[in-house]
Parts: sequence; C-alpha cells; structure tokens
Amino acid sequence: MHADRPEMRGNLHDVMCFFLGRVFHDNDSKRGLTIRQVAMIFDGVQNAREHVQQIVDTFQGTAAEHEYVAQCANAMTFCPPCDKVAAIVHKFCIYRNHYEECMFFNEDVVNLLSLQITRNTKLPFWYVQRRIWAVNFPQVTYNVSVYAEYYVENSEANRIIDCEMERENRMQPPPVHPMLSADEIRLLQIYVQQTQNICKHLPYDISNKVCKRIDGDYTVSPHVRLKSIVSALDSSKACLQAPQLVYIARVCGNVSIDDTSAFWMCGKLSMRFRHWDLDFIDDDIFEHLAMFPEVDPELRMKITAVITHPSWASAVSCFDE
Repeated sequence: MHADRPEMRGNLHDVMCFFLGRVFHDNDSKRGLTIRQVAMIFDGVQNAREHVQQIVDTFQGTAAEHEYVAQCANAMTFCPPCDKVAAIVHKFCIYRNHYEECMFFNEDVVNLLSLQITRNTKLPFWYVQRRIWAVNFPQVTYNVSVYAEYYVENSEANRIIDCEMERENRMQPPPVHPMLSADEIRLLQIYVQQTQNICKHLPYDISNKVCKRIDGDYTVSPHVRLKSIVSALDSSKACLQAPQLVYIARVCGNVSIDDTSAFWMCGKLSMRFRHWDLDFIDDDIFEHLAMFPEVDPELRMKITAVITHPSWASAVSCFDE
C-alpha cells in the first residue's frame, strides 16, 4: 500500500483525520459534550462521508488502494445518515446563527457606547466595556487578563456607566435557545456512539490518529446556550489605531474621517493597516451602518478611497513597524 500512489492515500488520510478529529476529545475531558460539539461532529461526519463517496465514484487505482478506500467507505456505514438527527442539528444551527448575528450587532453597540462613555467620563475604555457586557450579557466572557493588575472594582464608576447605559436602546436580547426533549438527547447520544464506531473501523493509520484521545466523558448534555468571548485587547487596539487612521486618511487624498468612525472601522478590521485590503470592505461590515448615526454614512466610500490612494503604503508603514 505504501508504494501505491501515496498522494491518494495521504490525501484521504489527512481529510478523514481533519473531518473526524472532533469525534474524540483532544484530552481526557470529564465535561461531556455540548449540543454545539455534537453539531460540529455531525458536520465533520457529513463532510467525511461525501469525500469518501467522491473517491469511490471516481477513483481508478490499484487493488491495494481500492481496499483502503473500501475500508473507509465501510466504516462510514457504522453511522448511517439520520433525518431526525439532522433536524435536531439544524434546529441548533438556526439558533446559533441568530445568536451570532445578535452578538455581532451588540458588539458594535457596546463598543460605540463604551467610547462615548470613556470620552464623557475619562474612565478606562476597557473598564467601561467590561461593565456593559457584564450587566447586559452575563453569558459573555470579557477577557481582561492584560489589565488584571490594574483592575479594581469601582462602585461610583459603575453607577456612572449604568446611568449612561439607560440611554442606549439598541441592544438586542439574544434569541431563546431551543429546548431539546429527552428523546432528542437520546438520539444524539446514539449518534455520537455511532461516530466513534466509524473511527474505530477506519484504516489503522487513520483510526490510530483520530482515536488517539479516546478516554473521557461523551455524555450529551441538553445544554444549548452559547457563550461568547470578548477581548479587551481588541477594542483597546482600535482606540489606539483610530487617531492613526484619521491622520492616514488626511495624507491619502485629504479624506476627512472622524475619530468615532475611525474607531468603528479599526474595530471591524482588527489587524495592522498594511493587511487592510479592498476584499475586506464588503457588505457584511456595513450591514447595520444605518443603525449607528454616530458613524459616517459615507465611511465605506472614504475607506475605499484611502486604501486605493497611491500614498497608502507609505502612510501606513510608520504605524506598522
């Protein structure tokens, strides 16, 4: 087998390991599986099955290669497609997409409100942002590790922030997570066991890698609620980049971009200026712009003009060293 078209074998090995790599825990986890993890396993199995089927339908190779492919295809029969499981996963995916869209929008609200409060009160931006997330969205983990040594709870600061928050009415509550019945959990549990059987019956070089971490708790939990992680560092970088972008815009065609709009843009493209590209200036970034009158409605046109200006590369070089 090793002498028979190793590129085919290697491709199939790598793809199967990639798609089925989440079936078993990366370490000896004692926390079981969330619905999100089961959904990721489901997607991986679907992709692995499709990949194997494509090879079965089109591959012309040696007898040893056919045997290798056939063993992969046979292993997939240990977890046959199930419409009921697919429906459960689809229900979760709808919830997940709504949740992510909601939090994506709320992040803009929180960032701009934090900037406004910081300007009005001179409180640290990261402190204001952390307070807003904690009060409105306790399911969000706000990572302030870089500021841990400076963190001191301030009741007066919290009172000021809370008063400012009362004027903000754009925050959207996360969608209600779907409740799964005992029967649905049972079906998912069976499905997980079947996916593990797939991995155990794959060719040895694949199963040996996929099943490397086999110990752990694989009990499916009815827990569906998603969590988000927000980093204080990301928004703090946007605060630092905003005045730089204002300056760069003036150099590149004397384009006028206000500080708030620059902050909003730097938060959307959280990378060094030299990596900014027109491909990133898409509809998704500006989808909710009309909901934020504090941001320049012509920002997309202005950013496009600045990035395409002949002086862009030289203007950003001094800030990206």
